[in-house]
Amino acid sequence: EILKEVLSSKHSLSLGKPTFLQRYLEPLTGIGLILANGETWAHERRVIGPAFHSDKLKDIYHVKMHLNEHHHKLKV
Repeated sequence: EILKEVLSSKHSLSLGKPTFLQRYLEPLTGIGLILANGETWAHERRVIGPAFHSDKLKDIYHVKMHLNEHHHKLKV
């Protein structure tokens, strides 16, 4: 619930992520949605938003279900 609020809320514009988090995660993840603040965060959120549109998620669900069925058949 807290993660949902951070990732979807404009409040993240002014949260200020802890420096220790940035120091350890930035080499692995870069400055993206999780580590960004302010306008950088807002930009990253706008970029990633369309990927989570309900139509896209429905498509992903159907592909995943198809792959699960195929995988199950291979195991038998």
